[in-house]
Order: sequence, then C-alpha cells, then structure tokens
Amino acid sequence: MAKDVLFLKDSTHQYPVLPTDMHIVPVHSPEERRLFAELRRDFLTEESGIPIDLDTVQRTLEPIIDAILPVLLMRDGRVLGMVSSHFHSAEGAMINMLAVRKEYRGHGLGALLLQTYANRLLHHSKTVGLFYSPENEAAKRLYKGAGFEKAEEWVMAYGETE
Repeated sequence: MAKDVLFLKDSTHQYPVLPTDMHIVPVHSPEERRLFAELRRDFLTEESGIPIDLDTVQRTLEPIIDAILPVLLMRDGRVLGMVSSHFHSAEGAMINMLAVRKEYRGHGLGALLLQTYANRLLHHSKTVGLFYSPENEAAKRLYKGAGFEKAEEWVMAYGETE
C-alpha cells in the first residue's frame, strides 16, 4: 500500500487541553514498557489481521525503545493510547506510530495525543513528519486537522549529508 508523507512546520494550532483525569506518561519503567508493547502489539495485530506475539514485540522494541521517545495516554491506570517517533534532529522528526485503543476512538484522543506530542517535538525540530495511507480517510482528517500538510517532495537521508 502506498504511503504519503505529511509535515507540520509550526505549532500555531490550538492544542486541546488534557482532561484532569488523563496523563501523558513518558515510557521509562519496565511496567510502562510492557504497557507500550501490549498496545503496539494490539494495534499491529489489528492493522495486519495477523496475531503478533507480545514477546516478539518486546524483543523488537528493546534496542530502540529509548530512541523512539514513546509516551502513553493514561486514565485511572489504563492505557488509552500511545505515540512514538524516530529520526530526531534539529531539522526534523518523524512520528512512527499513533494508536488509540479501539473502544476509545472517536472522542478526540488521537488528536489530543498527536497535537501534544508534535508540539513537544517542535521544541527541538524544525518540522515533524509522518507517513499515512491516503486511503485512510479518518487518519487524513486527523492529520490535516492538526495542521500537517502533504509534502510534494521530500528526501530522507542517513549518515552525513553535504
């Protein structure tokens, strides 16, 4: 499936206020890592239609978990959603996964997570990008509503550039 890339270059959009009973928690502790891995597994299984083993997800995450800056959206000890990113630099960062548990979708939690997280990334990077499937109309509305714009041309470079 083809993917498009969208970029956000400023944080001038109005950001939703986090309800007092919800918390955005950076993933650090072993318990937070487990909760993050569980939601990632659930989301990947839902997207692919193929059951994915939690141990496999945890092993895959272990070497990169600190680098992807994961956070959890929590209420009363329950994980409602998560977001993470990669390729952080002064020039840009890429959000690599945004997920809200199915039973909590449609209540603005994806927008809350996306906008709060992107705003944090913009404190350190000029732009924030993400990939999405253009066929996913709900994702397109969410991202464009948060101020992301389609990139007509972009380059992803590894290592040193001239």
